[in-house]
Amino acid sequence: MLITHTCSIHAKAYYSRGVTTANLDDTEIKCRIVEKLLRKRVVGDHKWSIDKTVSYALPSHARGRGKQLIRDEMLPANEASIEAYGGSHRENIRLGDVEEAVDFLHDNDGNVPFGFR
Repeated sequence: MLITHTCSIHAKAYYSRGVTTANLDDTEIKCRIVEKLLRKRVVGDHKWSIDKTVSYALPSHARGRGKQLIRDEMLPANEASIEAYGGSHRENIRLGDVEEAVDFLHDNDGNVPFGFR
């Protein structure tokens, strides 16, 4: 009982500061995607499907928008060095250049994973 009470106090303090995932804008969604791909080192021969990427990187309410951003904005513009990998019927992605992805996170105030600074 005490643990539940303590956790709820911490949760209230955390959310009262305005830190929520309900208000993710497009830039925050992109940063979370790039951050997760970097953290899991999805580079070179490693690849993830778009579905796997958004399910690992984003809360459930933002996954549809995340898929749309990857397909419509990030892949065509090679934003943050995200590139399609595999045949045209597959929806696999990876990071083409780690330094470019880190620069993207720095430029957009994203969290750069430890070891990439």
